[in-house]
This record gives sequence, C-alpha cells and structure tokens, in this order.
Amino acid sequence: MVAACREGSPAIPEPALDTATPTPAGPSPTPPDPAVAHELQRNGQYEEAIAVYQDVIRHSPEPEQAPVRLSLARTYLLSGQTLDARDELEAFLSQATSDSERQIARFLLAQTLEALGDSEQALELYRRFAEEGGPAAPYAHLARARVLASLGRSEEASQAAEVALGAGLPPIVTARSLLDVARALENSDALDDAILWYERLFQETASPADRALARWRVGVLQRLRGDPGWADHHLAVVAEYPSAPAALEALADLEGAGIGVDGYLAGLVYYRHFQDDDAQEVLESYLEQEPPGPHDAEAAYYLAAVYERQGDEEAALDAYDDSLRHDPDGPLADDAAWWHARLLEDLGRYDAAMAGYQALRRQYPLSTWAPEARFRSGLLLYKQGRYDEAISAFASAASLVAGSDDAARASLWLGKARRAAGHPDEAVTILEQLADEDPGGYYGLRAAALLGRSALSAAPEQIDLTQAPAIDWAAIDTWAASWLPSPSPGSLEAFLSDPRWTRANQLLDLQLLDEASMELQSLLETNGTTAPALYALAKALHPLGLTHVSARAASRLLAALSDAAIDAAPPDLLRLAYPIDYASLIQSTAQRTDTSPLLLLALIRQESFFDPRAGSAAGALGLTQVIPSTAQQIAADLGLQEEFSDQDLYRPAISIRFGAHYLSEQLSAFEGRLAPALAAYNAGPANAGRWLQSAADDEDLFLEQISFDQTRAYVKLVTENLAAYRSLYGSSSSAAPPPPLPMAPRD
Repeated sequence: MVAACREGSPAIPEPALDTATPTPAGPSPTPPDPAVAHELQRNGQYEEAIAVYQDVIRHSPEPEQAPVRLSLARTYLLSGQTLDARDELEAFLSQATSDSERQIARFLLAQTLEALGDSEQALELYRRFAEEGGPAAPYAHLARARVLASLGRSEEASQAAEVALGAGLPPIVTARSLLDVARALENSDALDDAILWYERLFQETASPADRALARWRVGVLQRLRGDPGWADHHLAVVAEYPSAPAALEALADLEGAGIGVDGYLAGLVYYRHFQDDDAQEVLESYLEQEPPGPHDAEAAYYLAAVYERQGDEEAALDAYDDSLRHDPDGPLADDAAWWHARLLEDLGRYDAAMAGYQALRRQYPLSTWAPEARFRSGLLLYKQGRYDEAISAFASAASLVAGSDDAARASLWLGKARRAAGHPDEAVTILEQLADEDPGGYYGLRAAALLGRSALSAAPEQIDLTQAPAIDWAAIDTWAASWLPSPSPGSLEAFLSDPRWTRANQLLDLQLLDEASMELQSLLETNGTTAPALYALAKALHPLGLTHVSARAASRLLAALSDAAIDAAPPDLLRLAYPIDYASLIQSTAQRTDTSPLLLLALIRQESFFDPRAGSAAGALGLTQVIPSTAQQIAADLGLQEEFSDQDLYRPAISIRFGAHYLSEQLSAFEGRLAPALAAYNAGPANAGRWLQSAADDEDLFLEQISFDQTRAYVKLVTENLAAYRSLYGSSSSAAPPPPLPMAPRD
C-alpha cells in the first residue's frame, strides 16, 4: 500500500483528457443533483464534477450552498486547480456557520496553501486543526512536521512528528510519515537530521522495500557529507534487498563511483529488475573467473533464467546443467532441476523431460517441486497418448494432495485421461463429482464445461449494472441471527470506539482516502479474527464507499464460514464480497469496447480489489493495474498521448477505459478466447501466443503450458470471479447459464 499512497502535495494533476463517459445519471436534472457531482468526482471526472457543482450552487438558495461549496473546493484540490480551491475555501470560511464544516475547510485550505508554497499560513491552519483535538489531529501534526522539515526547522519538525507518532497510528502510516519527514529534511539540506529519520525508518518499518530505501538514502547523504562509509550502506542494500528498487539505484551509484560489486550480486539485481543484457554480461563474467567464485551454482541458475527470457533455450539448458554440476545439493538445486525439465517439456523433448521429472522426485523428494513433477509426468504421458499410464499418474497425484486445489486439478485431468482412454462413464463420474464439490472453483467450472452443463465465455451480457439492486441488509441480518455465533452479529461496540474507526471517518471528511483506507485496513487486520467481528466490520464499512476495504471484510467473512452457512446465505452476502462499483463507468466502457461488463468487474476485483489508488511492485497502477509503459501505448492508440500522464491511472475513469481497451485488444487477438486473453493481459500477448501454440486448442492444456505461476493463478482467479459475478448478477440472456452460487471467495 505504501506504493499506492500519495506523496508530497495532495493535489493530483488534471490533464485535459476526454473521458468520454456519460454522467452517472444522464444529463443533469433540474434542479441539478449534487449526488451526480459526487459520483463524477469519485470517478476522477473532475471537470464534469466541477461543472455540476457550480450548477447546483447557481440553483440553490444561499443557506444550502455551503456543503456544496466545500465539495467544489475538494474537487478543485483533487484536480490540481489550487488557486480556485483557495478562493472557494476562503469564501466558504467567510460564510460558514457549522464548526465541523469550518474545521474541514481549514484543513483543506492548509493543504491548498502548502501546495501553493505558502508554508507559514499552512502551518498556522494545521496548528489550529491539531489544537482542536479531533480524531484526525495526528494527521495535522504529521502535516506540520512535513512542512516544518521542508523549511529546515528540524527540531520543530521532530517535535510535531513525535506527537503524531505517539497516537498509535497504524504501522504503515508510521512508516510513510517517517519517510515523508526524512525526505523533507533532505530536500531542505538538513542532511544530518535526514539521516537520523532514515535510520529510524530502517529500524521501525517491516517493509523490505522501505528498509532498502532508507539504507540507500543514508548512504547517499553520507556520500554528500564526504563520509567514506557510504559505500557500506549501498553494498548492504545490493546484498540484502536485490529485488527492491533501491538496489538498482545503489548498484548504479557504486558502479558510477568505480567501486567493485560482486558479479553474482550485481547480476542478481539486474535479473530481478529485468535488465537482462546487463545481467547476462556480469553473470557470464563471474562464471569465467579463476578461481571459481563461491556462488557459481546460483550465478549459473540465474544466467539460465536470463537466457530463457531471451529465447536462447539451448544456452538455458546448458546453464541449468552447470548450476547442478557446481552444487547438486545447493539451495537452488531443485529449482534448477525443475526448470531444466520444464524447459525440455516446452521444447517437446518429452522423454528427456520425463527423465528430469523422475530424477527430481528421486533426488529431491522433499522439494516443493516434487508434487508438481509427479503431476507433470502424468501430463507428459497424456500429451503422448499414453492414457492408461497417465490415469495412474493422475490418480496418484490426486491421492497425495487430497482436498486441495491441486487435488481438483489432478481429478480434472484424471477425468480427461479416462475419457481419452475410452472410459466415458468413469470420466463422467469423476467430472460430475468435481463439478458438484467445487462449483465455484476453476477446476469445478472446467469439469462442468466438459460435461456440457455450462461454459464460461468472454461474450458480453445483456445487463445494466446501474440497475443492480441495493444490498438487502434485512435478509443478511436474518441469516446472521441464525448462523453466526455470539456475540450478537450486529454489534459494533467492539470497534466503533476504536481510535482507528473515528480517525478514519474524519479522514474521509477531509478527503484523505488513502489515510482512511490504511486506518480501516489496520482495524480489519486486528479485529477481523472471528465471523461475528467480520460481519460487523463488513456492515459498518459498506456505507463508507471504500469498496476495497468493505469487500475484503466480506470475503474474509465468507472464508471463515462453514459450507452449510454459505449455502444458507442470501445472495446479498456474496454480493458484498463480489461488489459492483463504478457501475456507470464500467457499463459505458463495456458497451464502447464490446466487452463483458461482468468480466471487467471480475478483472478489477483481481487486479486491485476496487482500490483506485492501488499500486504493484512492478509499477502497475489503478483499478485495472496498467503498467505506465503499456498505458503510454494505449494513450497513443486512443489519441491521448499529449494529455496523458502516469498519475491519470489513479483516476477510475481513465483506468477503466485503458484496462478495457487493452483487454478488448487481447480478446480480439485471441478470437474471443477467455483464458488466452487473460494470460495476455497479465503476461503479454507474446507469451500467451507461445503458450496457446503449444496447447493444441485444449483450454486445460493451455493453462498448464503457462510457465509463470502468477499468470496461471491470475487466469484461474479471474475466471472464478467471472463465474461468481454471472451467478450473482447475470441475466437469462447471458451467453451461458450461470453456474451454481459460488463458494467462499479467495481473498
């Protein structure tokens, strides 16, 4: 979440992008409805929201204008129109009579003045807010600390930050605050104080990425001070956190200073950051040195992975062999054996691959790859038409992992092998049992498709998401009274008095959505340990509009329930875990791209869980988790390259449009096939095309050809999401009958 949080000024730049999305309720009604403007603002359609707010103000009597003006000021601030925000807030404060509204306005004005560089006035307003002692007062102290640090007033900044950090804020907020103060001190050239705060961040954060960043910055600042010990920090970052972004920065600093770095460590950093040419060069050099280095086996393994990425399969096979030769009992030996055999399978060398899988199971019986090697042996037999032998292998695999997702996978292939071997009745029995036992799981869905019951496709549905009914809480409460243990499932006392709950609600008023989310996520982690508590949390969170938090609470509730309780639950309980959000945007975008709106919902649930500010370690942003480099190409396709900036991916209107465009392209490229299109969305069309070519049009074989664990899981989970959405919201005119009500969702 730290990657998803705002840094520095709260204002988000607003390029003149044409979102081309109708307002949620059609043309503005007469008199105009502020609810329309609120939804437009939430969608990131700031200019449209501003126009509606202004229209509401023109048509409203003066006593009713105050809250609308406050919302207008918020929207100006979100869109980066800070001068307009300042003018609106100052006018509002001259007229407002409500103490709570004046308090909110002062905080927003402080943010605006900070963004405009009026630090002294911002400090005064933050001070007044903090002294009023409301639930969100610690955040005013943090803001003061940030501004004071930027002015070089280190001692005052430290005092303000300590007051805030003593309020018991969630760890992720603490880490972000320490980083904010350290950066502000660094930017004001208070290097000694900045080092102290970076060191404190290193000690207090649990995030490896933050620890790496803190240690790297300490090294950078020590170098600026002329301290020769700076390189030790950089070398530690490279050695201990090779996957962190700071490791690549630290490595560049060291090489620029002419300081030698162990070739294996440098190659590992380059490999982790997909700089394959650099990784190849340094790893090859490392392996050529005399005498051999202590990490030859690991270096050969990662060099093999680099060769494989570059499409040089023969070199990859040789390097995997070298890795095993250097250290057959090392920490990566079983990985080298696995990927060597897997690559042989991909190259169609089935006998050699079979021997490799058997050798892995014999030499490394406790390896996490051993069960997968057993399954792949059965799959190789199936590919060669040796169905009776495949049946034996799949039956053995299923018995060893009974009751798991791997067991369902083995059962599916056991049914396919029995059918291919000429035993249709036995195949039907196996597939029927699988479909009945796991109706919402991927392999249960595939079993149902093979039986001809139903088949999920990417075809658009005739459905209007904007007409979905509201959650029937009365039905859920009735169910909860029968199925949830005491204490009373509707009781909120356990957490409504928690400071995180009260802080989050005021943070929402202040439009600090990221901070509110972090408070509520922390509340969920510590209080969501029982079904009654999760139920109370889901019910309390649902009206707040933070779908990514409330849906997680509901998903965890379902995961905590028995199958019988889920079977008895009303569909509305599952709709909490599979929500519809941004309905108007998804509906209109789906129509424009000829894409299933339910598929878009399924994809967004998996990509971001409906968090518009989500970010990934790979740099993907927003609801649909588009990588900025891909977004630039999409913007060019849509004729928006001049106006687009990466930050626009945090705006739902843009993220949904770009994600739907890219998904539509993949569906078109793969002739409407769901699994290949999803694999292409996650791992790129070139990889999906390669996997499809080797699958011979067998959808189940396609999934098994996917060599990236993350992509294979992604295809399965989005497919399960789609089945759930069609079950809960699909119409009779859908392309296929909806599957049975899904089981507990995977969070």
